Amino acid sequence: MCEKHNILTRNIKGTYLFAKTYPLIFLRITLVFFITLSVIAYLSVNVLASGQTTSSKSFLSGQEDVLTKNDEPVISEIQAPVYEEVKIAEKRKVDEEQRLAEVQKKLAIRQDHINRINNFLIRKRSPVANTNIAEILYDLSVQYGGDYKTLLAITGVESGFCAASFSYNCFGFLNGKKYGSYEQAFRDIVPKVIKNYLHRYGSTNFVSIAKSYGMVNWEKGSSNLAMYYSQV
Repeated sequence: MCEKHNILTRNIKGTYLFAKTYPLIFLRITLVFFITLSVIAYLSVNVLASGQTTSSKSFLSGQEDVLTKNDEPVISEIQAPVYEEVKIAEKRKVDEEQRLAEVQKKLAIRQDHINRINNFLIRKRSPVANTNIAEILYDLSVQYGGDYKTLLAITGVESGFCAASFSYNCFGFLNGKKYGSYEQAFRDIVPKVIKNYLHRYGSTNFVSIAKSYGMVNWEKGSSNLAMYYSQV
């Protein structure tokens, strides 16, 4: 212990004497020493920082890979049913729009025919010139497959478009029934006329209809049927 202390003391004294004897040289040596020490310290810090950054990047990259691998199936499982539901909803919307368009189209066609019937009866100054009778006549003709123009022509020949009807019967149909209103008579007689005459002979076979209907002058009757039919 004493020997080490003596060596350290001698080194310090020697350094002191050297510095005192050669102050400029000692100063240069000291400056170089501190510069070298600073460079070594700087390089050491950079190396450590670089190692930590690389480790952090590797760690984060690993975490991203784990998240990606873990999340991808979940996202697919969630998105697949949602996409299918959207497609189904869009198809339902398109189907509903098409259905509504068809309904509106049919309603527009129906209204055009009803207006046509009513306007014709107005021109003929018929007592049944109203939208209610026009609707009944058109709807029954569609339901039973008859031509409403032929039905109107028959009322023209048989009763002057209901101007000379008996018990609200505008068709001259001899069934022995009495009716309480034009609406009641139309609802009962129109299906029978369609079945017994229009279906049997055809809606525009006016000669056969006139003969079968029992018109006194079937030639004039068939001619008037054709005329009224073309006027509707």
